[in-house]
Amino acid sequence: MTAASHFVGMLLWIPINEAMFTGDPRLRTPAELIALANSAADAFLAAYGPPRDRHL
Repeated sequence: MTAASHFVGMLLWIPINEAMFTGDPRLRTPAELIALANSAADAFLAAYGPPRDRHL
């Protein structure tokens, strides 16, 4: 459950904080959402994914 909470937090942190603290009502483009999702997935897998073989 902790890992899932971390992942959801990484996905939503930036857009929610921008909306709350700047009042900017603009919706993100699909490309922006994909970039945020990719960054969150990369960070999540670095923390929770299988160990990487450093010899490849």
